[in-house]
Amino acid sequence: MPEIAALKYLPVLVAALATTAKLSAMVVACGLALGVTLTAAAHLGGKAVALAIGAVGYVVRGMPLLVFVFGVYFALPPSFTFDTKMLAAVVAMSVYMAAFVFEIFRGAIAGVPRGLTDAASAIGMTPRLAFRRMVLPVALRMTVAPIVNRTVMSIKGTSLASAIGVWELSLAGREIIQRDLQPFQVLGMIALFYFVICWAVALAGAAVERRVSFEH
Repeated sequence: MPEIAALKYLPVLVAALATTAKLSAMVVACGLALGVTLTAAAHLGGKAVALAIGAVGYVVRGMPLLVFVFGVYFALPPSFTFDTKMLAAVVAMSVYMAAFVFEIFRGAIAGVPRGLTDAASAIGMTPRLAFRRMVLPVALRMTVAPIVNRTVMSIKGTSLASAIGVWELSLAGREIIQRDLQPFQVLGMIALFYFVICWAVALAGAAVERRVSFEH
């Protein structure tokens, strides 16, 4: 009876899953932080800053992620002190995610009622204070669902890190397939891993969305 490749190489896939999980966590954390920072800078830094950030974000969003990953990878100088491949993947995917997060927040802030900022100004709040205490909290509530969706897409997008040699689920799976020639079993197991991760993120996002939803 032939061995089942997915079970035979399960320890290898689990080890690769750990790399995928670490990469995903870094990309999502850095992408969210950078996206929020760019949003604040665009909102508070004046029209020129907003236009510059918006233009860069537009260019980044218009590029295929794989092309952007290759561009960052070849732009980084080689190093013997850190993993250049992992660094390039984290930087490229974080910036790529931040470009979408920025656009999500920009749209949410534009949807905040003007009366809210007028009220903040009327009670003596500075624009920065009004943004931090009134505009941003309201906008955050409106961004939960699209941010969760973008997070899921970013997690799945980490599979493209295999193109520059990062040993994660996709690359590990390809190596196993080349060795045992059982693609459906191996790819099925990899798909299951990605499904479980993304399903957990979606459930967590739904819980957060229920918690912060507006009372009617």
